Amino acid sequence: MIPWLHSIHIFAFLHSLYVHGRTRTLLFLVIGFTLGLASEHVGATYGWVFGKFHYQPDRVMFLGTVPIFTPLSWWLILYCAYNTTNLIVGSLKGLEGKGLRLCLAVLGMAGLDGLMAMNLDMLFDPIMVCPERKRWVWEFGGSYFDIPIQNFIGWFLVGFTISLLVRLYDLRVGRYVPLGKQFIHYLPSGVYFCMFAFFALLSCMDGYPQYALIGFAGMMPFVLLAGVKAVQNLWLDPET
Repeated sequence: MIPWLHSIHIFAFLHSLYVHGRTRTLLFLVIGFTLGLASEHVGATYGWVFGKFHYQPDRVMFLGTVPIFTPLSWWLILYCAYNTTNLIVGSLKGLEGKGLRLCLAVLGMAGLDGLMAMNLDMLFDPIMVCPERKRWVWEFGGSYFDIPIQNFIGWFLVGFTISLLVRLYDLRVGRYVPLGKQFIHYLPSGVYFCMFAFFALLSCMDGYPQYALIGFAGMMPFVLLAGVKAVQNLWLDPET
């Protein structure tokens, strides 16, 4: 785990308490941590979800297979994705009472969250398994920089599931996430951009600029869309 990410976890937790409240923060944290830990454990133990891999045994582990901060990273990534998608799509209040269309919208938003998580891993994973780092090892390799495609499908599905559970809770309590009128609402999108910038820089320093290009193509469209919303909501039309 890269040390500077610890402070981002603290920031995201405090941000969530302020913007979303204690109940939703704890719910999101428990769901993200639990599903992240479970998927990583069965992946490292049985090869399910992501494909067969193992972490290097030089860090503090949960269940003997998963570094202690990895499940928290699942929560952090999905928290940034959840907020960014909410900004891009906007409130679903106009679909209140329209069952099928509301369900399809929620599924689509959860899908965007899963895609944001997967696209981040398309940049992150090759950096962490390159010869200079080898934070974990894929036992059978794969077609994407020696990483199995199953890994990215797994990232999408786990991210989608975490987000969907949180969004179903939002629907249950009648919350349609009308965010975007304050600058603080855009900070998780800024964190997502910072993760891209840091890992892109790291990949270039390691001599793999192609990873940065992939990260730019996969991650920056979401950041730019959130930026457009910020301009529209905060400067062009601040009163609506």
